[in-house]
Amino acid sequence: MKDIKGMGVGVRGQWLNLTAARIGIGIGALAGGFACSTESPGEEYDPATLLQQGLGSGGLGSGTGGSSGTGGAPSSQLISQDAVDTHIVENDSASYGSNDRISVRGDGGTNPAMVGLIKWVLTPPCATPTVLAARIEFRVLSTSAQTFRLYPANRAWVPTQANWGRASTGTAWDAPGAQGAQDRGPAFQDFSVGSGDRTLALNQAGVALVQSWLIDPNVNHGLVIWHETHVDGFSFASVNHPTAPKPTLVINYTCS
Repeated sequence: MKDIKGMGVGVRGQWLNLTAARIGIGIGALAGGFACSTESPGEEYDPATLLQQGLGSGGLGSGTGGSSGTGGAPSSQLISQDAVDTHIVENDSASYGSNDRISVRGDGGTNPAMVGLIKWVLTPPCATPTVLAARIEFRVLSTSAQTFRLYPANRAWVPTQANWGRASTGTAWDAPGAQGAQDRGPAFQDFSVGSGDRTLALNQAGVALVQSWLIDPNVNHGLVIWHETHVDGFSFASVNHPTAPKPTLVINYTCS
């Protein structure tokens, strides 16, 4: 069982719905101790795209009393380890959906580029959730001194079928390596890798993206992880790793 940091809650491959007010955890406490950058790169994710879908900007929120959000409603928490993941390797027709690690490496070095893909399967907790904060927890297996980027995936992909040329059997990427406009949106967050067990707090655009997944699961195609030019790659434990914690998405939200 995985012990979610500071909470003592065992989770494995399932959703937990917790009320922060009951366990006395303030939303603002989630912002502490993150070593990952939340600055957006030069090419920013456009929250207007989500607003046109009827979404709010999904601010991060803060507080110390376990109650935050619209009208002072108590916030709740969803913790998901129900994920699929893989990486795709430049000019390689193999699929790596059963690997125990996800590797990411930029283009231009002596080794082939590698692009990471991950998606959490989410069930909307209510009809109109408002996401206050979201974070990703993962185990770094090999580190890098360089930063990498998160992109919203724009199309469905199958981990055991995806490779450099295709998202799934019979469906090619818009551009090889999931680099086309129909494959991914603009990068919305840079992050530092670090080592060991890491926590990445999503920025405002990332929070809005997670909210869009909760409101309409059909638009949830997960994340693309890459950086075009950073060739000092890294890897993190996949959902298939036999001993490491699974990549985890933690969402704080309220229901109006």
